[in-house]
Amino acid sequence: MDFLVLGVGVFLIAVALRLFGDMSVPWTPGSGVEAVSTDPGRLPYYAARTTLRMFLGLAASILFTLVVGQWAAHSRRAEKVLVPMVDVLQSVPAPALVSITVTAFVALFRGSFLG
Repeated sequence: MDFLVLGVGVFLIAVALRLFGDMSVPWTPGSGVEAVSTDPGRLPYYAARTTLRMFLGLAASILFTLVVGQWAAHSRRAEKVLVPMVDVLQSVPAPALVSITVTAFVALFRGSFLG
């Protein structure tokens, strides 16, 4: 059973690295490289890329939670600022954040499919 779990873990890491490598390919509009194919055979690949992005977002969320939570727990000043700030940010609807996050990620990963 241990070897099965190890094999599945290695396989998942290899798939994640392959997908991440595909997303970091240079791309500019009008370069002749098709951004999205409408071929139904590509759907599992696109689903895997989306799943990888979701897990990266989950990892970033957990890291943010641990850092900000520790900071707010150990500093009275930080608590007075961070807790209300997080409350306000939780009340912002998700569609309003999409325009901000999409713009930020496109600027951060300029010229690649990852952005």
